[in-house]
Amino acid sequence: MKNRRVGILDLGIINKIVILFVVFSLTSVTFSSCNKCKSKNFGTITFSQTDLNILPYNGAEKLIFKDSLNDSIIFNGKDRSSNFGNISYEHYHEYCAGDYVNSEINFTQFRIDDNDYGCRISLSIIDPFVSPHLKDMNLTIIYKKGGEWFFEGSFDFNEQKLTGICYSPNSVEGLVDTLTLGPKVFNNVYTLVQNEDPFGLDNLKTVYYSVSKGIVGFKSKDEHLWYLAN
Repeated sequence: MKNRRVGILDLGIINKIVILFVVFSLTSVTFSSCNKCKSKNFGTITFSQTDLNILPYNGAEKLIFKDSLNDSIIFNGKDRSSNFGNISYEHYHEYCAGDYVNSEINFTQFRIDDNDYGCRISLSIIDPFVSPHLKDMNLTIIYKKGGEWFFEGSFDFNEQKLTGICYSPNSVEGLVDTLTLGPKVFNNVYTLVQNEDPFGLDNLKTVYYSVSKGIVGFKSKDEHLWYLAN
């Protein structure tokens, strides 16, 4: 009986040794993989001037929008700038990020009465490794007039053309040669549509956008239209 107890103890010790060996082996493989990991920065991708022209603002403009009642919303430009903190990895792995590139994000923003309401438009490159020519324009507008109205949408662009993104809640409904908004006539205007109501805010359903002039108007879901007056 005594010998049997000793055998069981020996077996327990052996099992612990095996477990420790397996843990040590896995740890060694992990550290070995990390040591072999090589990440190379392929540099920085920037927008061409043609790309930047799809956003026709220098950041110092004052945009005055009016409605049929001659009420006004004024967007005051704050800046136009770029940063290069957008990092894309070719083959990302938990233990080895791999090769990567930095790409430019360019944006401009407007404010209403120096508060958080207003407009922000940014340009970014989606994935330089997968689709180097695919670029994105994100547009956000928010203001208070009888409610808290909101529009947010992302749209692909290339060669001065805007297109919709598949499976996106936003869409490009078309491009027209001329569009009359209130008393004003604008050329080459895209109709950008927010197809889903934003959570907790009122739906600013439509934005009218011209590559040459930027935002030329917007309309709420109840058809209240604001047009660029200056």
